[in-house]
Amino acid sequence: MKKIKQFIKDYSSFILFFLVVFFLHQIVKFTKDDVMFSMVLKNTSMFSFLKLRWNTWTSRMILEFLEVIFAKNIYVWRIFDSLVYLSIAINISRIFNTKKDTRYNYLICGSLLLYSFFDFANAGFESTSINYNWTFASSLFVIVPLIKYFRKENVKRYEYILGFLLSFIALNQEQLCVTMGVFLIFTIIYCMYKKRKISKYNLLLLLLTIISLIVIFVNPGNIARSNEYLKSFKRYNEFNIIDKSYIGFVSLMAYFFTNKIVLFIINLLIYLNIKNGKFSDTLKKYAFGLLIFVTLMTIGQPILSSLLPKTKNMFLDFSRTNYKYTNLSYRNLMTFIIGISIIISDVFLLIKTDIKNRTYNSYLYLLGIFSRFIMGFTVSVYISNNRTMFFNLMLWFMIISNLTYSLNNKKDRDIFEPIFIVLIIINICSFIYSILIPY
Repeated sequence: MKKIKQFIKDYSSFILFFLVVFFLHQIVKFTKDDVMFSMVLKNTSMFSFLKLRWNTWTSRMILEFLEVIFAKNIYVWRIFDSLVYLSIAINISRIFNTKKDTRYNYLICGSLLLYSFFDFANAGFESTSINYNWTFASSLFVIVPLIKYFRKENVKRYEYILGFLLSFIALNQEQLCVTMGVFLIFTIIYCMYKKRKISKYNLLLLLLTIISLIVIFVNPGNIARSNEYLKSFKRYNEFNIIDKSYIGFVSLMAYFFTNKIVLFIINLLIYLNIKNGKFSDTLKKYAFGLLIFVTLMTIGQPILSSLLPKTKNMFLDFSRTNYKYTNLSYRNLMTFIIGISIIISDVFLLIKTDIKNRTYNSYLYLLGIFSRFIMGFTVSVYISNNRTMFFNLMLWFMIISNLTYSLNNKKDRDIFEPIFIVLIIINICSFIYSILIPY
């Protein structure tokens, strides 16, 4: 009995997190692509379906297989998807919470509950969760052995085997595959810089990533799908690398300006960490000025637009656009300039806190930006909508939990953490409300 009580006490954050996530799954229904996948085996064989999809739509054979299997029973999917999301929280804790601090675990779980799950509704909850939630969860299992290797911890054989097997799921998603490639190259450079032996596991994963990227680029289904999307975005073929970089970046920043909370929270936490740290007064004033600026650009937009009418709806650009970098509108140009300024400032300040706290938040920040920025190089940049922000947001939620945990001033913690809890409750209630209204 004592062991059970101790287990509940130690893992109460994860137990509560699972219960909340599982509850939210109970109000979700299969829609759109989910319905299509649920009908597949009634009309054809799995092999015939995957062959058709390979030739006409996608290279995601493993993910398509899983979508068909789990679309057969919504109750089974609800359980598995809840467990998968739980595994994200647990593995983030394994990566960052080396002291196994219960408060840290609550912060990790709370940060993940800031995600707007309704973004999955656009194409169907089951199909989207497998393509994004399951692939990201798999990627964490993949990198945990690498993190333990860098910390000179003992990596068990089953962790290598599990990471290797789940890499096939993670690398089956194009956006994550590219992001994983960048991460793996960074780890190799890090080993060279630290004069550490490069793990064979690391090299194997990089090889698998390269093979996966080749498959993605030559797959006839991906080519056919791109051609189909080009019918509704005909000018995309005219875009050069600067154009594609531009639409990737502007659509990314437009999301953060219109979905205001995440960017605001990160800058608030950066300021609080700088304010109470051993930093110069100039740096503290700079962090405060940046926070005021970001506040006006996000939650303070109504005030800003009342003072400067031209800024009204400036950032509503997360929809298909034909603007090229050589033909910018005022709205697009301002989004670009403001976005670049905020990112450079955030990274600069995060590097300062990273050096002090021995963390890698600046790297997580840039990797998150990159994971969504690369969508500018695919014609589906706007068609895929908000769900393509998933990987970016997951990485930034790690930053939020890290920065919140590193707050040394008790007064700041006592002020911020209740606000943090309120924002989580509002997000959950908003999701429930959105689901109860027919979409």
